[in-house]
Amino acid sequence: MTHLPWTVALYRLALHVYPAAFRRSFGAELVRDMELATGERWQAEGWPGLVGLWGRTLADLAVSAAAQWARAGWPVSTWLIGAATAATLAVAWRVHRAAWNMVYGGGDHEIAVLLVAVSAVLVVVVCTLTFTMWIVRPHQRPTAEGPVCSRRAD
Repeated sequence: MTHLPWTVALYRLALHVYPAAFRRSFGAELVRDMELATGERWQAEGWPGLVGLWGRTLADLAVSAAAQWARAGWPVSTWLIGAATAATLAVAWRVHRAAWNMVYGGGDHEIAVLLVAVSAVLVVVVCTLTFTMWIVRPHQRPTAEGPVCSRRAD
């Protein structure tokens, strides 16, 4: 068991990007694996290992959640939102990693701070756009013949 229970709680929250049926089938196993990996990384590498683990975990989460939602039959607009979000977060992660390397590699600290600020702004912009697009996406409403995709009337 890890000494960082908040990381497992955060991962449990992150699993809500998966469809409910997938979470019911595999959620407990995924949480258990994350708990083990977090404990191992923390003991072996400390914070840098934990940050690296979360970077890879979030990337995997984005790809595998997209695959699970594709199986559930989500509309194309949802995939476009997800792809734009993933691409921007990947850029923000690269910028943040460059800043991290500058700080520990003896680089210019002012540029490193600027890079961290840029990555933070990218994440905030992406979160805002993703949330907005999620709200205005087409929604499926059940009918006697099956689900029908429509836009909300509000």
